[in-house]
Amino acid sequence: MIDWDPIKTVLLDMDGTLLDLHFDTHVWTEVVPKAWAQKNKKPLEFAREFVMEEIGKVYGQLEFYDIYYWNELLGLDIEALHREQQHLIAWRPGARALLRYLKENGKRLVLVTNCHRDILEIKLECTDLGHFMHKIVSCHDFGIPKEDKRFWTELRQQERYFPDSSVMLDDNISVLKSAREYGIRFLLGITKPSSQGKRKEFDGYLEVDHFSQLIVGGKEKGQ
Repeated sequence: MIDWDPIKTVLLDMDGTLLDLHFDTHVWTEVVPKAWAQKNKKPLEFAREFVMEEIGKVYGQLEFYDIYYWNELLGLDIEALHREQQHLIAWRPGARALLRYLKENGKRLVLVTNCHRDILEIKLECTDLGHFMHKIVSCHDFGIPKEDKRFWTELRQQERYFPDSSVMLDDNISVLKSAREYGIRFLLGITKPSSQGKRKEFDGYLEVDHFSQLIVGGKEKGQ
């Protein structure tokens, strides 16, 4: 599917790419609405609609990923709600095998995530994800989400990657579009970000169903 020879830097999304998006989806569609409903003595369905409406207002913007924004808006401790569900944090199938393969083949691995640093820390505590990475970058380090082309310029100030020899793996087509606009040469869309969700399609981009497709020989199917 992809020729790794010209690639030196692998830019990797976290949620929905390396980690199962089910954890985040469950927190925001079930746990947060339930907590808000209990706090405000409202029906659960009303709470779900309210939270989803507020999410829709800032989707793809920095506020969408900022737990301090949600703490204030909803009057909840969003980090605490995530910690209560941390048992659901899990690798996507084959992700660790792919990371091992890439490291063994001399690629520089850079985690580039929109995840807030406080929630990122929980995920790093619950997995050995950090051990695979040469660098970990959150969009909150720059105050710009990955959907904004300026993110990639800021990233290059910290990580001297070359767009022509870099690949980006992400489950968000808006992120892939911004990376393409910046000039990142290789782009891969993750078709099954959540173990409990539907398959996604990425028109105009290479798609990855299982990470074994990216390992030469495709034999490593484990974690």
